[in-house]
Amino acid sequence: MGKKVRSNNIKAKASNEIFCESLRPFVKSRKKIWVENGLFFGYPKCCIIDFCERDFNMTIEQEQVHQNTGFVPCPKCSKKIISGQETLKSLIKNRFCKKPFSKHV
Repeated sequence: MGKKVRSNNIKAKASNEIFCESLRPFVKSRKKIWVENGLFFGYPKCCIIDFCERDFNMTIEQEQVHQNTGFVPCPKCSKKIISGQETLKSLIKNRFCKKPFSKHV
């Protein structure tokens, strides 16, 4: 139980420290947990916003790159991965989660 409380505290700290205006509309909705989790795992803000705004349908590019890791990059970042400018792993920055991003990537 102690680990779960600590994890929740870290998520709260992450959301308080990294918040920007573009994420604020989602925090006042039921999607707040998605924002907190995205920040906790170090996902780019553009990808967090896309996840909150879309209706769970992925573009062809998103389907090609997400690799069942739980992280679905936004369409713009997905295209960067396909073109070789980025990787899933390189998009993740300021990660609060202690566990490294998927070893399969």
